[in-house]
Amino acid sequence: MKNKFFYIGLSLAAPGMGQLSAKRYVRGSIQLFGAIGAILWLAGEVMLPFWEFYKGDILENKLPEIKFASMLMPILLFSAILSWSIIDLMFGFNKTNREKIGRTS
Repeated sequence: MKNKFFYIGLSLAAPGMGQLSAKRYVRGSIQLFGAIGAILWLAGEVMLPFWEFYKGDILENKLPEIKFASMLMPILLFSAILSWSIIDLMFGFNKTNREKIGRTS
């Protein structure tokens, strides 16, 4: 039998996976795609300065500067989605959800 800690463990691996396996498809999809979007945003913030650096003449350009302040928003967004996913699984399981996923106790 799967309990809510199994689903929380899945959400720790990837936000939204616990909701998807608990048959909460809308919430799980929103959280999963939001987390993927935050990761891609963060990757873009890190890689964009290097993209501009390598696009020009490498010997004449100075090394790119990564602005850590611009990386703060995607990290906070990912943290908020992860927290929402875990809190939703901790406090969102009621009797109807347990019956929906096949757990009777």
